[in-house]
Amino acid sequence: MGMDSVGQFGYTNAMSARSVMIYLRRLRDRHGWSRAEFERVSGLTQKQIYRWERVDKLPDIAELGTWARAVRASFHHIETLLREEGVSEAAAQALADDRWDELQDPGAIGAQEALDLISRLRAHPVLLGRWLEYGERLIAGAADNRSPRDAPTRAESDETTARRPT
Repeated sequence: MGMDSVGQFGYTNAMSARSVMIYLRRLRDRHGWSRAEFERVSGLTQKQIYRWERVDKLPDIAELGTWARAVRASFHHIETLLREEGVSEAAAQALADDRWDELQDPGAIGAQEALDLISRLRAHPVLLGRWLEYGERLIAGAADNRSPRDAPTRAESDETTARRPT
């Protein structure tokens, strides 16, 4: 699907499609995910991600939903961007930044979002372990500035320690 078929999947024009992809990419960036990491998180391919972010090709509605759920986008924001014409890159990024700020408040997570997060964590035991260990460090007051995604798991730390020459 090229830009000539913009209206096929609900994009009102090329500019609205571009603003949606800028919004979604900004949220991917705010999560700190490379395309390779996002591929693992979302199940999308790096080729799809690259082409969509460049707006060389546009995702169909199911693919758009997959991306949006992975970055925890606001479907209301996406709907707004699809309807509005002439949304600037800066405005789309600002909307994504507002969403990111909302997501940093644990009270901002709705019940369905919490269930989706729990499902994702249950499907990825390593990620679940990292979040649990991060929580333990927070409770103990020993948490550093690294996110659970970047912090080594206890098993990885133990393995590194075991390999160190004495």
